[in-house]
Amino acid sequence: MSEGSAVEVEHVAKTFAGRRVAVLEDVSFRVRPGELTVLVGPSGSGKTTTLNLIGALDRTDRGRINVFGHDVTGRRHLDRYRRG
Repeated sequence: MSEGSAVEVEHVAKTFAGRRVAVLEDVSFRVRPGELTVLVGPSGSGKTTTLNLIGALDRTDRGRINVFGHDVTGRRHLDRYRRG
């Protein structure tokens, strides 16, 4: 994780069972503390999926997500992480 990043998303990919088209494919970005970031795009482009992955509500198929230094992609029990 880069110093000074609140959220770091690196090369994240996500598909859902039964779908052949990837919802997210190789998504990367960083958000610094206090920085305002907006996800925009048409319906079905992966905005909600991205937020669910950052919030540890779902798991990535590939890639890495860090939130304030915590690797949320490598956690076995996401519910424990969310309870913090």
